[in-house]
Amino acid sequence: MKESVHEYDVFADDLVQEEGGHAHAAIGLWGITLLHVMKVAFVIYSGAHNIQAAIIATGDNTFALAAQIIGVLVLEITITALYMAGMAGKITGRLQSVIAAFFWLLGMIMASAGIVADSRLHAGYELGPALTWYLTTGLFLAPVIMVIGSVLVIFTDPVLSQKIANSRDRADIQREKVRTAVLVEKAAHNSQRIVHNIRLGAQKQMAIEAKKYYQSEDVQNVLQETAMAALQDVMRQAGIHIPGNRRGLPGETGKERMTNSNGAQSGPFVQSEDHAP
Repeated sequence: MKESVHEYDVFADDLVQEEGGHAHAAIGLWGITLLHVMKVAFVIYSGAHNIQAAIIATGDNTFALAAQIIGVLVLEITITALYMAGMAGKITGRLQSVIAAFFWLLGMIMASAGIVADSRLHAGYELGPALTWYLTTGLFLAPVIMVIGSVLVIFTDPVLSQKIANSRDRADIQREKVRTAVLVEKAAHNSQRIVHNIRLGAQKQMAIEAKKYYQSEDVQNVLQETAMAALQDVMRQAGIHIPGNRRGLPGETGKERMTNSNGAQSGPFVQSEDHAP
């Protein structure tokens, strides 16, 4: 009977679909597990030898020995971390993969150098120039080199690089917003300053024109007539009456004064009879 389409799992592993696929999968799982176990065993083995080499290299200085043991742990942990990250598929970028492989290989070389150096020293053999340099210099630089490699692997991760690029874009947008707000505020300030200057200029010009208008002949005549009309009422309140409708000016001269038929002086102002001496 033909197998139904719904009975076939298209997402299942092809090895499982084949005959004996479960056995192959189990073997592969055991193989990966053994790889992990061997890696852990190598780290312990390498760490022990490198710590022994560090004891020989640092002498009787306890503080230096403790620091160097930490450096050996950094070396071994970094090698293990690069291995685990690669196995877990966390190293995906091309440049990241190259950097991770380079520093993992470099770390393995330095760890192996420590193993060989410690083994030869305990066996009573002399060290060559390369191993002597490693014990006197390379062993102390190993943690520094591994930390540099770890940082490079982290920052060459495509996901992290994209996040950094996105953060940089958001920072650029925020910077443009701030710049735009400052430009808008500056433009508003300039507009207010222009309006203020126009208002001041208009007020100044208005004052000039008002002064010219005030000093004109027509305005002066109107002001003089208004003052004389008010002056007549003031003089009457003081007991001085102006006869008729004549409005004399305080500045009249003797020629402008007239004399009545009885020889009495007649002028713009005649003292009231009630106040005659």
